[in-house]
Amino acid sequence: LEATVRVDGGARAGVGGGNDDAPGGVVRLLLGVTDYRAFLGTNCAPHWQRLLAQSEQLLASPLGNAAIVETSDGRVLLLRRGTSVGEAPNTVVMPGGHPEPEVVGVPTVDAWAAASERQLSEGSEGCSTGFVAPSASGSAPNSDHGASAHATAQLRELPWHERVRGEVWDAMAREIEEETGVPRAELDPLVCIGFVRRRLNHRPDIIFHTRCRLSAAQVHDLYKRSQDGTVHRDESVELLTPTKADFVQQVLVDDSLPMPGCHRGAVHLYRDFCKALAPRAQQ
Repeated sequence: LEATVRVDGGARAGVGGGNDDAPGGVVRLLLGVTDYRAFLGTNCAPHWQRLLAQSEQLLASPLGNAAIVETSDGRVLLLRRGTSVGEAPNTVVMPGGHPEPEVVGVPTVDAWAAASERQLSEGSEGCSTGFVAPSASGSAPNSDHGASAHATAQLRELPWHERVRGEVWDAMAREIEEETGVPRAELDPLVCIGFVRRRLNHRPDIIFHTRCRLSAAQVHDLYKRSQDGTVHRDESVELLTPTKADFVQQVLVDDSLPMPGCHRGAVHLYRDFCKALAPRAQQ
């Protein structure tokens, strides 16, 4: 048998560092540009630990995202990944993916590098403060319909830093919609509950929480209606909707769900997040 693994060569936002000592309690995240092929060739390579020992900068470390999405009847949306995906095949995950540099005008790593070199040669402050892509009119992946297209158009009207920050949030809403079929109009505002980094291959993720106004049965119905191309069924093969209590129990106690380490870390964050919210709910 010959196995076929799909590899997406699009640009990714690579994590260069971060700190939480900015004025006003702001977390500052330092992002660069990398791509999925670089991720597979560094973080996912057999020698990734040797690269990390030399310097963290040798790893692509694209910023992933994941969201704990609660339904109106108290269940959590999970997806079982297919066997032909390049990363974490046949595992159970939350909806997630990554921010798209293309949305803010960076179509490829080569375009970023060329523009950076051009701006530096012209004596500007460089791409970290004001990148102008060779062609900023390219469409965001799968953003040619509805609210996604509108949100992408709004992002492109913002200053550079606001575009990047906006895409980190907008990408999460887009991934939920694309992977489960739940329209972003049915989602409450996304709340970032923390960051995790997978022990295996050092992959970082930003973790969100949100609630949707649909029941689990309604989401299952949306997920099944994949013929129109609104759900990425090439990445997942099944939608699971355990109760919130069963979700935490199965992952952190029973260890009965085959979940990547970064998503297991997200469940730890979610448990602590729920505990922090409990006293408020009782007031």
